[in-house]
Amino acid sequence: MNSFRLLFVTCLLLFFQYSLIAQASIAEQNSFCSSLMNVLQIGKYDNFESIGYTRVKASPFLEVPVAPAKMPRFPVVYVDKDSRFVGKSNITYDSLSALQELEVLKDFVGVCLDSAQWQKWNTELNDDPSTVFFTEYHRAEARSADFLLTLAVVRAGNKTYSIHLFIRKHKR
Repeated sequence: MNSFRLLFVTCLLLFFQYSLIAQASIAEQNSFCSSLMNVLQIGKYDNFESIGYTRVKASPFLEVPVAPAKMPRFPVVYVDKDSRFVGKSNITYDSLSALQELEVLKDFVGVCLDSAQWQKWNTELNDDPSTVFFTEYHRAEARSADFLLTLAVVRAGNKTYSIHLFIRKHKR
């Protein structure tokens, strides 16, 4: 009888723990989608200029403009000199883990993109020449009438990779 009670209590605890984890991941997904829609709205009207970035010293040698927008899974966000929104995962992976995480992030980001407006995911293995400071190992692109959204596995060092999110407004 005691083993039955122990099993019942254990199952009950696991159920509540699973519920809390599921609620946390839903909250993270909703927060990301809200942030992404806000960034896209700003980008649509003024090419990301009003995000309100400030110069923050990211290293002793280089000041990087950092936007105050917070995006789950992309803690470092800024607008680069080419008026492109950039989000960095700030986590390093080996090549196989980075490709697996790219697939997870494609699903994570894809939930936020309206399938009637976005054509998702075109994957490519080569480097994007317009991304001057990063060497891309693999990338996945989603397109809409206004934007090109890219998830890219970027070489962070010798055999280490990071994942970046790029949003560029189409030039007309």
